[in-house]
Amino acid sequence: MATDPTVAELTELRTKLEIAERLTDELIQERDRVEDMADKLAYAIAPIEAIGEHSSENCPWQNALDLVTPIGEVDELRARADQLAQQLDERTRQLNGLLGALDFDEKAVPA
Repeated sequence: MATDPTVAELTELRTKLEIAERLTDELIQERDRVEDMADKLAYAIAPIEAIGEHSSENCPWQNALDLVTPIGEVDELRARADQLAQQLDERTRQLNGLLGALDFDEKAVPA
C-alpha cells in the first residue's frame, strides 16, 4: 500500500504533467501559426514556382529571404539611378546643343 507522501508526490507529478502537456500543446499551436505566417510572407515575396515548397532539400523561407534586397542597398541603387538619370539628361542637352550648332538639315543628306 502506498504511503501518503507517495500519493502526494504522484498527485503533484500528475499535475505537473498536465501543465507540461498543456504548455506543449500551446507551443505547438504557436509554432504552427508562426510557420503559416512565414509561408504567407515567403509566398507574398515570390511565387511557389520561384521559391519552391518545403522539403528536406529546400526551404522556401530562405529562398524568399535571398530574393529580398536590403533597404540600404535599395537606397544606394536609387541614388545611383538618380545620378545616372542626371548624367543622361546632361549628355542629351549637350548632344542637342551640338546638333543645333551643326544646323542639321535632313533634306540636305542624300537618301
